[in-house]
Amino acid sequence: MPYWWVDLGHVYDIKRIEIINRSDQAGERLHDVDITVGPTLKEMSLCAHYKGPGKTREHLVFHCNQQMSGRYVKVTIKAKEYLQLSEVMVFAPEISE
Repeated sequence: MPYWWVDLGHVYDIKRIEIINRSDQAGERLHDVDITVGPTLKEMSLCAHYKGPGKTREHLVFHCNQQMSGRYVKVTIKAKEYLQLSEVMVFAPEISE
């Protein structure tokens, strides 16, 4: 199950995650994707699921099903498939401590 993750460096309230799908002819490869958020890579909770299939150059916008905060955001394809993304953007204000 291929994945991509990012360390945001601090804990943030995750507002939305945007994914821009690949720009060649195989955009439909993006399907059955889980987007998870957590304080560590071992403590991740589901933010959103994308059934797909995606379209070439599609701009997808995900809002977590509930308010979530975390340092890590992970995108995992739930299949024996390639995970090929053009761009991932995480929008989140920093939590004041």
